[in-house]
Amino acid sequence: MMILSQTENINISLAQPLMQEFPEGIRLSRFSFFSLREYPIHTHLHMEIIYVLEGSLSIKVGVSNYTLSAGEFTIMNPFELHGLYCTDEPNRVCLLEISPQFYDPCQEGTIFVSEYKLYQDAAKDDFSKIEEVLRKIFHLHLSTMLAEDSPDGYLPVYASARNEEYEKILLRTLINYFELHFTAEYFLLSDHKENTLRDSFVQADRLKNILSYFYENFPQKIQLQDVADRTYVNRYHISHLVKSGIGFTFSELLQHIRIEKAEIYLLGTDLPISQIVFELGFSSYRYFNQHFKSLFHMTPNAYRQKYQKETILHKEISVLSPIPQSAAESLLMRLDSIKTTASMGAGKPEIRFIDLKNVPDRQDGHGPLPSGADAYSDLNWPESHILYDSPYMASLLLSQIALVGPGPFLKKYPCFACRDEDCSGNSLPFNGRPGAVTQQGLCKASFHTLEFLKHFEGDEFPIDAGSFLAWSGPDSERILHLLLYYAPLDIGQLLSRSFHMPQALASYVEERTQSMANRTFVVELPQDSLAMEQKLKRSMDPFVQWQRLGCPPSLDQETVQLLNSAFQPDAYFFKPQERLEITLAPFEVKYFQFTFPHK
Repeated sequence: MMILSQTENINISLAQPLMQEFPEGIRLSRFSFFSLREYPIHTHLHMEIIYVLEGSLSIKVGVSNYTLSAGEFTIMNPFELHGLYCTDEPNRVCLLEISPQFYDPCQEGTIFVSEYKLYQDAAKDDFSKIEEVLRKIFHLHLSTMLAEDSPDGYLPVYASARNEEYEKILLRTLINYFELHFTAEYFLLSDHKENTLRDSFVQADRLKNILSYFYENFPQKIQLQDVADRTYVNRYHISHLVKSGIGFTFSELLQHIRIEKAEIYLLGTDLPISQIVFELGFSSYRYFNQHFKSLFHMTPNAYRQKYQKETILHKEISVLSPIPQSAAESLLMRLDSIKTTASMGAGKPEIRFIDLKNVPDRQDGHGPLPSGADAYSDLNWPESHILYDSPYMASLLLSQIALVGPGPFLKKYPCFACRDEDCSGNSLPFNGRPGAVTQQGLCKASFHTLEFLKHFEGDEFPIDAGSFLAWSGPDSERILHLLLYYAPLDIGQLLSRSFHMPQALASYVEERTQSMANRTFVVELPQDSLAMEQKLKRSMDPFVQWQRLGCPPSLDQETVQLLNSAFQPDAYFFKPQERLEITLAPFEVKYFQFTFPHK
């Protein structure tokens, strides 16, 4: 597998002839949708995601050649030489290029694995969530392409300015997943069978520092002691770490990195091979030739003759045919269909009906009067409980607030809207307190639940298990707010149990909900409207992410901000039908805002 440089000391001028520049003034991403014949060998400063929608695509990445089939994707790192080619069957391909202004792997010190066949095993349960985020990003860009009447999908398109914040959330979510599952240091750079370090983040981080030193100093003579002085790792441990994590010896790794660099010299310059040998730090041409042939299976001169004319220096990008707008429209429909199918769980969903045409349009901004629940929740709320920190708390809290309304509930239990109190000197990021924000500033599921409820602050609201609704706005543009939730378990039962570890709570809940059907709300709207959907991303909940990190006893402020940013609810704008079906999985929370302009 290709190991790439990730430092700021890369000689950019060396790769410049093969570099495809990212357009100036684009802060987030560029998206291309085309049927590709050939994208000659090239590289770039930015990160790129290649997704095959139909057919297949052949990819050359350094010494590796592999094929992506429909539904598969791969990640290209900065400075990674690669070429894309059609196979025997036609293709439709999406290229998503992420601006280095938004995310720069070189600055972050990140190397991504670029072989799709390894992704599913690495991501496990998160893989379907990664695919869903990718579909949302494609949906966002394809919608823009159609709205701006682009002549075909070959021309790059960008999300509109009004969707920029939503695109930021999607991109940040996607990168979080990639960093969690596909980075080289945590993947430990190979599927080396004797790898004993795969589950050790500490060792992986040490390995990353060692690699950084190699890439910064590869032309020089490097000794074990030099690396030990730089990385603060015992010299004997370094040798064992490299061999265990990568499968190379110390000297083999150094030569491997030098040979990788040779590819850029051979394809991007006309330097004599004798000078390239000197630039790379090899002691002789014979030694360089021997190592190059072991990796690329041909001599350096033969490699240059075969591939230099196949680079972007000598060839143009070519497409099989422009993709008409009808194809983009068809793809949008398919993406919507995939999303709907994926949201339906096993078993027959529970159906609830909300006929908004018969809801009185009250002038005070609220829905109909409650039908009777005037007692407070009589739950015995424990002083501390791990459930308060979990993503399950959002729907469970709404089930209690629905009994009396947001105002009365928070008046009696103000702790749920506050920052966590100090927990007897316990400095863990999560202390099991009932607040909406932890002492370290981590926003819990309760925080965004209360943000949704700001649209339902009145004491008069509809009572219906699973939903809140309210009207607001001037007569010229009425706004309907609809909050849906699905709390399948009794909160009292959960609070009465003691869960000493986060995983114990998750296992208990999963066991009791795995056979439960989804809940579907059928909503009939009064007229044409524009709608926005937001939902809590339980998989990106800071408490869940903290568990994935191994429940560290403390988090720095940058990590806290990153976790909070990733947990921001998605915002998806769409044109609803008069009859809308909304499906919720157990513990899911969704908020909808429908705008009805005055006719």
